[in-house]
Amino acid sequence: MPSLKRMKKMNYAEAWEFFMKEKRMGSLEATDYLKYISRKSFVYDMRGKEITFDELYKGGWLIILDGVSCSGKSTTAKKIAEKFPETAEVIDIDYLFNAWLHREAEKIQNKEVQKDFLKKVERQGDDYLKLNLENLISNRAREGKTVVLVGCFLETIYRAFSGTTLGKYFDKVAIFTIYENMTTLKKYQESREGDFGNPGGKVLQEQIEETSKQYDFLTQVINLQPFVLGFGADVSLIINSETKLY
Repeated sequence: MPSLKRMKKMNYAEAWEFFMKEKRMGSLEATDYLKYISRKSFVYDMRGKEITFDELYKGGWLIILDGVSCSGKSTTAKKIAEKFPETAEVIDIDYLFNAWLHREAEKIQNKEVQKDFLKKVERQGDDYLKLNLENLISNRAREGKTVVLVGCFLETIYRAFSGTTLGKYFDKVAIFTIYENMTTLKKYQESREGDFGNPGGKVLQEQIEETSKQYDFLTQVINLQPFVLGFGADVSLIINSETKLY
């Protein structure tokens, strides 16, 4: 078991390896990380309300956009970047993964090698992101940017160490958790059918089920333990499509 001092020194890759790859999400070490190391914030419910401090979009902030699949995270990030093009830049974990996958797949000509690659693609993609995400974000921070990081950080320890390890390059960290009702999520899924890379562009049943599972989990968190959404952040907001972001 690493000491608190050792865990405090972990970078993003080390924390991901220790907590996520080794499946220590509910461990005593995770509890200690949340209690003694993680950034923490009160959680504000801003659904249908107006966010009145534009300063977080104007440089020096890490904004983590969290939420279930097809909840509008990428669309929200794009709107922020379009409104503040000089100071806000989006880093989308799904886009990074897909770009890496495309580059790697193009290198492989042999079909058998390609099949073997696809069997291991999730693990290899995780390794790529683990080793490159922090460097990419720190470079943008040195340019004085506000970085809008888009991903699914519903696992509490993942949210906590992401905001804590990546946030050290910024003045402050904000986490926006997007929470829409299931009817809205289904509409978003239907509008994005062509984005999934499936035959016919249809949303597969397992994708629908995964979104439903994530939705049930987030609903339970918001209703019973909303404070956990504050781990990893200096400012934590629950938002939806009715929230006025600026």
